[in-house]
Amino acid sequence: MSANIAFRFLLGKRKGSAENPMAILKRKNRQGKIIGYQVLIDRTDPVDGRRKRITVGTYRTKKEAEKGQRNALTAQENGLLVDPKTTTIAELLDAWLATKASSLSPNSHTDYEIAIRRHLKPAFGNAKAQRITPSQVQAQYDAWQARGMSARMVHRCHVVLSQALAQAVRFGIVPHNVCTDVEKPTIHQAKPAVWTPEEAAAFLSASLTRPVLHRGGASGIVRPDELTPLWHFLLLEGMRRGEALGLRWADVNWDRGAIHISQTVVSDKGNRGAAIIRSRTKTNTGARTVKLTRETLAVLEAHRDRQRFQRQAMGNRWQNHDLVICTSTGAPVNPNNVTRSYNRLMILAGVPRIRVHDLRHTAATLLLRAGVQPKLVSERLGHASVGITMDLYSHVTPDMQDAAAEAMSAVLARASGTT
Repeated sequence: MSANIAFRFLLGKRKGSAENPMAILKRKNRQGKIIGYQVLIDRTDPVDGRRKRITVGTYRTKKEAEKGQRNALTAQENGLLVDPKTTTIAELLDAWLATKASSLSPNSHTDYEIAIRRHLKPAFGNAKAQRITPSQVQAQYDAWQARGMSARMVHRCHVVLSQALAQAVRFGIVPHNVCTDVEKPTIHQAKPAVWTPEEAAAFLSASLTRPVLHRGGASGIVRPDELTPLWHFLLLEGMRRGEALGLRWADVNWDRGAIHISQTVVSDKGNRGAAIIRSRTKTNTGARTVKLTRETLAVLEAHRDRQRFQRQAMGNRWQNHDLVICTSTGAPVNPNNVTRSYNRLMILAGVPRIRVHDLRHTAATLLLRAGVQPKLVSERLGHASVGITMDLYSHVTPDMQDAAAEAMSAVLARASGTT
């Protein structure tokens, strides 16, 4: 270190004490010019009981130092403040997950916990947070992919590690988030498989006239599939499966012909996939009111009558969650348990095999190709922005461009008096 860059540390106005263990120190060069501020904290060593001073972080301005001090106090109150020099990546990951616990859904918490336990800790856990380098992180991403780990899982590990390091930067534990310097894994969005209007109509028709089978074969009787409202919600209204399964009769506005989405049904990964009702939607924009088609309203009316009969027959055994779509006892339908009925209906309708989630994609594609404004489609689907809608359904864009060109030609033709 040269003489011109030698530093001396001078205690600032806020001195550390037993009552106030935080301190902001000015960093000055030999000429006495302030070139930075350092935040320190006095802590009691849990092993020998001695008090020692550790550096929380160094900042360019006093305002940044005060912000770092506030973050450190918050971390200390939450039990998350650690010695930056000895902090490991494993400790950062645990601290981050503890901080996020209250804002994560149970399934998201389980997904992140698995990524940390199975992948991130074995790869980076013992590494010192201040010494990890972008090249180390990049090499691990490449090694994971070379061993066959899916791009989605590598991306999830990247998100978790990056957010943990970002929190560490805010708390002054590390000076920089090295994840911002690596090439993050790319998840290639495959073009959604969708049905034509004719195929969609054939599927819905099959759901309304499903043959009743007896042990001896076909009985000659047809009746609506038990999940007919679900197929209409997905294919005509563009809802997510969990949103449709979480709808309540109280959410139906019969006068307006609309329904409000406010809760979802999900499979609890922490409880062997049991169905649970979650009193929130996937995103903030997911909570929305959807104007229903005439076909869906007619199906709902008939379904309501059938469910009233079931409820009366069950008596006290009925689980009253007020769900539109439920089991024969009123319990929520597990999202994973609709596939069998869905596969049977696809065969009956003679339509190409697509995923359940592709029914939602079909709804969006048909609306866009019919000329409905992308903004309205985005709101109907509950996307956070219209940009997400257009990115997801970029395969429809060429058709829309053709329509736009034809519309412009028609405008000019009318203006010039030609045909």
